[in-house]
Amino acid sequence: MNNLKPYEYFSYLLEQLMHYPRNDVPENKLAELMPWSDELPDRCRKLKTR
Repeated sequence: MNNLKPYEYFSYLLEQLMHYPRNDVPENKLAELMPWSDELPDRCRKLKTR
């Protein structure tokens, strides 16, 4: 779903969440980390094929 590479997405997610204290991630940052966010890096996305 969401045309993501699951391993790459999860890896990115953990990298980003390490920068915040537990249970205190700003809501705007959480929105950027959602699987449907346009802010995710290209490494997390599957290449579009026909």
